Amino acid sequence: MVVDDEEKANILNTFFSTVFTVENEMLGEIPRNNENPILRVTNLTQEEVRNRLNKIKIDKSPGPDGIHPRVLRELSNVIDKPLFLIFSDSIATGSVPQDWRIANVVPIFKKGSKSEPGNYRPNFLPYPKTLQQLMLPLIGRESCDQMYHIGSGTSANVAIVKNDQICAGYQAGRRDACTGDSGGPLVCKVNGYWYQVGIVSWGEDCALPNRPGVYTYVPAYESWIHYYIGLSSSSPPSLEVSVLLLVVSLILHS
Repeated sequence: MVVDDEEKANILNTFFSTVFTVENEMLGEIPRNNENPILRVTNLTQEEVRNRLNKIKIDKSPGPDGIHPRVLRELSNVIDKPLFLIFSDSIATGSVPQDWRIANVVPIFKKGSKSEPGNYRPNFLPYPKTLQQLMLPLIGRESCDQMYHIGSGTSANVAIVKNDQICAGYQAGRRDACTGDSGGPLVCKVNGYWYQVGIVSWGEDCALPNRPGVYTYVPAYESWIHYYIGLSSSSPPSLEVSVLLLVVSLILHS
């Protein structure tokens, strides 16, 4: 078993480098107008750079440089000129700054044995650095299970979403928990208190139609939780499992 982080990275890097798509040789060589094609005309302007900065989505995570998108957007009138000069120089010289070639490649576990490199996929995932939250409607287990059977090839008699699980999201997709969120809480506010209903467990990719996020259903493990950690005196009023099940049921049908 490999335990050294560097050795793990080398094994995964070797595997990832072997699974790139091989170009179809039947396509032949792409015809070129000259031996040394040069990008001669561009419409890059300082105003265009500023417009692009103003369209940055501020709810995204920072890249390898650690600069939050909100900073780039709010300082667009300040940094548009230096970025314009960098872009222009890059186009004129045909070179790209070394920092722009850096990406955080993270091995994402899919399923199966964690000791097999083939059970991981590379993902260019920036470190989030800031806590993320998302409002989602709950989806009952039976409805969620029906969605997951669509196009799955699994018999309708075989449950894909188990009895100790619940779902949250939209049938059309759009929003969802995603890679790196596993173990995060699914909470509902009841009488002024936040109660944890679920734990991010699994899903099929992210925000796909008929593939909402699947969460471990906390009420199913209430006795186990109480047995191992108990309840401290500072905890909010306890909801018995039957009451919490009722609350979730009301939310699902509201």
